[in-house]
Amino acid sequence: MKPHKIIVYNYYNHNEPGVKYEVNAYCVGGKDGVRAYFLMGKYMYEAHGDNGHWWIVGKIDKSWIEKIMNTISALHDSME
Repeated sequence: MKPHKIIVYNYYNHNEPGVKYEVNAYCVGGKDGVRAYFLMGKYMYEAHGDNGHWWIVGKIDKSWIEKIMNTISALHDSME
């Protein structure tokens, strides 16, 4: 999987325009939508997207990435 260069917005204050970032993100569903994950500073961010418009929905300290991946892997292994 290769990262895509995307524009993502942080709409932390809904009364103002979002803050715009250009990032290299790993995108589920391609560069036009569904989910994107990227690192900035000490955080991993999750963004949702639709038709190439991306917005940040959450962030978590990078130290949690391995535990999250293990949990998703266990969930995947439990599917039948």
